[in-house]
Amino acid sequence: MTSAATEGEAPGSSALGVGHQVLSPEDKGHEGEVEGEGRVTQLIDGTACPTLQFMVEGILVTTTGATRFDDGSCADILLGVKIEAKGTRQANGSIVASRIKVKDRAEGEAEREGRVTRLVDGTSCPTLRFIVDGVFVSTTAATRFDDGSCSDILAGVKIEAKGTRQLDGSIVASRIEIKDRAGDEVEGEGRVTSLVDGTSCPTLQFMVEGIRVSTTGATRFEDGSCGDILLGVKIEAKGTRQLDGSIVASRIEIKGSRGGRS
Repeated sequence: MTSAATEGEAPGSSALGVGHQVLSPEDKGHEGEVEGEGRVTQLIDGTACPTLQFMVEGILVTTTGATRFDDGSCADILLGVKIEAKGTRQANGSIVASRIKVKDRAEGEAEREGRVTRLVDGTSCPTLRFIVDGVFVSTTAATRFDDGSCSDILAGVKIEAKGTRQLDGSIVASRIEIKDRAGDEVEGEGRVTSLVDGTSCPTLQFMVEGIRVSTTGATRFEDGSCGDILLGVKIEAKGTRQLDGSIVASRIEIKGSRGGRS
């Protein structure tokens, strides 16, 4: 669930783009030189340097033997690493990189801000392991917490982590700031990814990109009703964060139709 406020990278720097245009995976057929930066969100199985393929926030990037690397090498491209790429847009929307600059890499200082999407089973404080927007983050007994504690790290909670990038692309955190926690008022938007079985209006429960949202008889709806909450519908929710990381919504705005664009 993406916060309505700015999260993570600054606008225009979180995805590859042409000039000031942010490109999406659906932006195909625009062949030409492109340049932009973002974080590696997936390495493609079965590919390896020098012809590595990886995803940068939904866009497929391919390296070749001719790709030039600045401040690192092909081996530094790991999950969560921030890169700046320049190359040629292909007809299928992917990019063949002529140059890649590694903005952070293993054993270097790394920062990550975003919402916790999952806690790793079998881990607990003080050595907790969790995922923030696709990147594994680990705490240790030496991790310093600001505005909260390790126990405040729950699914859906927004954090800012600073630490050391590991060879597998994960981050071992030296400091974590809790940006919101249980009992806080939270607001954000995203698409409904599933409806929870056995629940219905007015006390409906549903998932918005990994975060469980609950409605009550007191939830106020704008531009629609509880019955409009369907798989794929985009909503904006405001409510209270619970101890389990879920949100009890006080207000929900229906932003877009099922599967449509808002």
